[in-house]
Amino acid sequence: KITSTMVDTKKYKSNDTKFNSQTKNVLFCSSLIKTKGVYELLNSIREVTIKHSNVKFIIMGDGKELKNLMHLSERLQIHKNVFFTGHVKGKMKSYIFSMSHVFVLPSYTEGFPNVILEALASKMAVIATPVGGINDFFVDGKNGFFLDSVPPKSADISAKLDIILSNDYNLVNMAMNNRQLALDKYDCNVVGMAVSRAYEMVNS
Repeated sequence: KITSTMVDTKKYKSNDTKFNSQTKNVLFCSSLIKTKGVYELLNSIREVTIKHSNVKFIIMGDGKELKNLMHLSERLQIHKNVFFTGHVKGKMKSYIFSMSHVFVLPSYTEGFPNVILEALASKMAVIATPVGGINDFFVDGKNGFFLDSVPPKSADISAKLDIILSNDYNLVNMAMNNRQLALDKYDCNVVGMAVSRAYEMVNS
């Protein structure tokens, strides 16, 4: 019996007023290492902000590349649109997730990242590379968009962000689809019940 990781959907609730905001928040949350695609993400931002000046990029996480990434944002002159939070946990993490619109994880490789489930539960559209367990649930065009390149290309990231940020109707639909998916399939109670049923079958 194969089960998935799970998410506490009660903890990651969306603040739906965010969809009335003129500012759109794009969130990256992971270890700040090269193979998470964070450099490619930063290099995509200038192109995005030319057309979408009201977009803010939140880079959440810590790692050996943090200082280099901060310096790069200054060199690229995108620092006014980019916010580095460092490591965040607890209520502050949940709050930032609840106020974000798009989640980007352009990793070179993944297993089944729990942070993706947290993004689904928080009503975010998702942009990700088609790697690892993400392929098992993600429907391109419904939950967000797969990147076409692995390792990711910056132009690919900026193009997918432009599509999502240019259409509020699609953004909201993807967000609603993702919240429902989290509730139906990945909520901790749903996964917990599936595990319990598996044990009952073994013991019967």
